[in-house]
Amino acid sequence: MLGQRDFMDQLISYDKDNINDKTLGLLKRYTLDPQFMPEIVGNVSRAAKGLCLWCRAIDVYAGVAKEVEPKRQRLRQADQQLQEAQVSLNEKQAQLHQVVRNVAKLEQQLAQAQADQKELQDQADLCEARVSRAAKLTSALGEEQIAWTHHVSDLDTQLTKVVGDVILGAACITYFGPFNAQYRHRFVHEGYASCVKCELDVSKDFSLRSTLATDVAVRNWTICGLPSDQQVCSYTYAQTYAYTYK
Repeated sequence: MLGQRDFMDQLISYDKDNINDKTLGLLKRYTLDPQFMPEIVGNVSRAAKGLCLWCRAIDVYAGVAKEVEPKRQRLRQADQQLQEAQVSLNEKQAQLHQVVRNVAKLEQQLAQAQADQKELQDQADLCEARVSRAAKLTSALGEEQIAWTHHVSDLDTQLTKVVGDVILGAACITYFGPFNAQYRHRFVHEGYASCVKCELDVSKDFSLRSTLATDVAVRNWTICGLPSDQQVCSYTYAQTYAYTYK
């Protein structure tokens, strides 16, 4: 066997990781022999000593391999589990990143929705305020409508009597000047009767002041020191018209 040319190559390439129990049992018969020691075998042959060292090394390696191989298997299993866990972790991280992006997108949409809600609420508050002001204005205009309705009715009534009032007013301007209040009052009373006789509509409460004067003019006379008495104002107005159209 030692004479084989490829004997050393066989020893080097020997499959030491897959030695069966039968071969190990046969090997133990030699390694347990006290005479199978490198020092003792080396006295016989250097080649036998080397073979003895190789056999003992294989025996030690096989013993260690029996203890190490389960650990290697567990290591390989652990590596496989680690790889599977790493793959699962990568998937979960990708899912987490997608969830984070979705949450950021939802937060952006929420912020936009809140801004839109605030804008709509501001518009609703503005519309409510406008409606409230419009209601107040409508109520006020309704009251003014009643007042203007009465005023229009009064104006319609006055328009039917404007001709008689103006004629009587012109007569007062013409004749009031030289006479006292008693005569002027009598003149108005008789003038009213004459207008009615001539079928002219005249205001029953006719007065020169209300027919031809204005509150602004009367106020200016009062500021200038003239009294605001009805008869005095009528006299003043008569004198003013008489002077103006003289």
